Amino acid sequence: MKPSDNVFGEGRTEQDRPDDKEQLADAFSRATTVTEEDQTRSALHYGSEENGTLGRSGQPGARSSGNEPWGRITPDTKNSEGDGGDSFPARHQSSTNDGSEPGAAQQIPTEIPVQIDAPEPAQERGQPESVTPADSLATTGSDITQSAPNAQTGALGFVSIEQPASDPQQIDDAENTPNRAPEQIELSNMAVAENASGAVVGTLSVIDPDADDQHSFDVSDDRFEVVDGALQLKPGISLDNEDAARIEVEVTVTDSAGASLTQSFALEVLEVPDVSIMSGFEAEYFDVDHRLSELNDIDWSGPPTHQEVTSEINYTNGRGSFWDGGSTDTFGVKISGNVEVEEAGSFTFLLGGDDGAMLFVNGEPVVNNDGLHGFRTRTGEIELEPGTHHIEVRYFENYGRAGLKLEWEGPGIDGRELVASPDQDALQTIGGIPLTVDLDIDQAALGPEDTVKLTALPEGTVVSAGDISITVDDAGVADLTGLDTHIMSITPSPDFVGQIDAEIIITVHDVSGQSARSAHPLTFDVNEANLNAPEATMVGGFKASYFDVDHSLREIADIDWDSDPTHQEFVQDINYVNGKGSFWAGGSTDTFGAKLEGQITVKEGGDYTFFAGGDDGLIVYINGEPLINNDGLHGFRTRSGEIDLEPGTYDIEVQYFENYGHAGLKLEWEGPDTEGRQLVTSDLDTAVDENATLEVGLDIGDASDAAMISIDGLPANTILHIGDVSIVTDGKPADLTGLDVEVLEISPPPGFEGVIEGHISLTDKAFNGAEVSTHTPYSLTVGDAEIASEQQNQDDDLLQQSGANQQGWDAEMDQSAEGFLEGDVMSESVPQHSSDEIAAVSTDTYERVDW
Repeated sequence: MKPSDNVFGEGRTEQDRPDDKEQLADAFSRATTVTEEDQTRSALHYGSEENGTLGRSGQPGARSSGNEPWGRITPDTKNSEGDGGDSFPARHQSSTNDGSEPGAAQQIPTEIPVQIDAPEPAQERGQPESVTPADSLATTGSDITQSAPNAQTGALGFVSIEQPASDPQQIDDAENTPNRAPEQIELSNMAVAENASGAVVGTLSVIDPDADDQHSFDVSDDRFEVVDGALQLKPGISLDNEDAARIEVEVTVTDSAGASLTQSFALEVLEVPDVSIMSGFEAEYFDVDHRLSELNDIDWSGPPTHQEVTSEINYTNGRGSFWDGGSTDTFGVKISGNVEVEEAGSFTFLLGGDDGAMLFVNGEPVVNNDGLHGFRTRTGEIELEPGTHHIEVRYFENYGRAGLKLEWEGPGIDGRELVASPDQDALQTIGGIPLTVDLDIDQAALGPEDTVKLTALPEGTVVSAGDISITVDDAGVADLTGLDTHIMSITPSPDFVGQIDAEIIITVHDVSGQSARSAHPLTFDVNEANLNAPEATMVGGFKASYFDVDHSLREIADIDWDSDPTHQEFVQDINYVNGKGSFWAGGSTDTFGAKLEGQITVKEGGDYTFFAGGDDGLIVYINGEPLINNDGLHGFRTRSGEIDLEPGTYDIEVQYFENYGHAGLKLEWEGPDTEGRQLVTSDLDTAVDENATLEVGLDIGDASDAAMISIDGLPANTILHIGDVSIVTDGKPADLTGLDVEVLEISPPPGFEGVIEGHISLTDKAFNGAEVSTHTPYSLTVGDAEIASEQQNQDDDLLQQSGANQQGWDAEMDQSAEGFLEGDVMSESVPQHSSDEIAAVSTDTYERVDW
């Protein structure tokens, strides 16, 4: 509708005004106000006026848009042009009853004819609705704001009713204030990094006299765009300092009314060091200055001589070094990293080496190819689930040729192939295990204010480069400025699982202080670890006691068998392979003795032949009587002895010594109970007589020395004897942490018979640092468990028959009877001596005799 149109509506005349008055009066009487907002015209369209007059919203300081009638209802010219807003679709010119001109001084009429056309109901357009009492009209000065219903739809339109000011010219000037164009464009930074795709230059800001105006931007160089107020290169676009060290860019800003301003900016293209990232297995080389015969001859915890990243483990056997400029003899290598398994199943690893090597998968030894030898290959099998698995290979070279190779085959692998690290676009690790990368940055080319940072890391991640380790806080940033990042490891916390979208941010500065940033993505997955928690199980067998001595030996009698052993453990059979190794972990390889004690049970009587082989001498005893004498200095040789055994249990004891050279020991037998000649296996029963001591061992597998071990279920006053330590239990779990639990003596309380059941708990750190726990049940039989169980049942029956509510002996006494004592029935008079002297004190002392 144009201003010249009929303000009363099509087909209506001024005589129809009473209807409008009734509509307005009805709206006022319903005491509601509904304000319809124009979705297409935000608050940014309206700036402040210097005279502080009311704007469209009726608030002080808002810029007038021409919608406020100041004594008349005026059309919204924007909506009259069809923009679909929620304001009036046309302006309505009101007239006065006295014929005066609009805007002249007059009284607010009590009835006003109004015709309001709304394109659609406000409720259907989802616009907000506010309701206020009619007697609390919003007023400022002489302004009154109210809403009126639409005559056709019932919707309420916005009406402003004013007691006009005395100066109509001031009002007209406010209504006709023109839009003012933007005055200046500012850019927060005017430098961009070269070779940085999609790099951000800086933030644009506009100085506009029309406060809260809206702006749009255009850039003359189509390589740039403005996103959320930031001037930046388009995705996939980068600049090169060699092509142009400075470029001119024009930015044009246009306000909501179409007024625009163009401004030119000179952008510096700054040089940034190139960045390359290579991932794979971390290879650490250890050069030593002494001969090597096994892997334990190298201190793997010491600092490596050299480090690098390699994608596979394949060092050709020859006389060269494993690394550039490295040693060709007496060195060690530790290679670690992650492999991806796509299908579950059994995998075979093939480890070849000259000299010794060993493979660990997820912290477990899989292939043992240790020792001095030419190039040879050993294999090992392991079940693996789909996902990421950690491998570690340790290798040593003594003298001569050197070579190392690791292959595998299994589900998802096309035959036998080299073990390789995941591709660059599929980087992965597991929580607690480092992801190793070779981050090549020429930091020498950076200025004193320039920085290199690794960002967007989870809190608790450890970043190591050279001798420096950084634990990332909640900001997720590791500052790598000045560090040697050729070998950099990123280790997420053990409990983290998910994708890490990290970025390497290089920030450079020019002489004027302008800065530019270059971002390089480093994305990798942190998968859930496949953890195998070690268990602590109770074991029996032959009790093996080892005695390390510091002098040469010629016969069994040269060892003091009554002295304290160097080490003890339980073994199921007696079978120490002849060689240069030790009989026990970390033990001596020369001048030591071994005593093995156990029991065997014969079910079918008859003649039995025992075979005892050793290097050097040994003697075999059965029930304390010597059966085989193979004493003296000699190479590995076997002697035999025969004995007639009746059904029953027999004590076996073997005494052995090793002087120098190879060492080996083996005990076999043959008879009615055996299937030919076979190893002698000790009884494993965990039973003990009443008032006796049971000797057992706890097999903790590959648990670390820091593992926490406890045992529960033992009756109170049970005595545990472990080495030089004795523990008396109190019915609660007994802590065995830090003790050598390979041999454990358990003495139940005196007189106890029955079955003892409980759990052995072990808590340790897995190969990735995560805490793991197991609880393994055990059972011990003490005395005649069947009789003990029957006695316990009888005691329970007796208690049940006595009745839980049985009254005491004095419950039925007549308290009124003569002689009944009131108070404590156990009270009695105690004679008091007048003298302070105590003539004598009688004390009885009893010594506890357990057995």
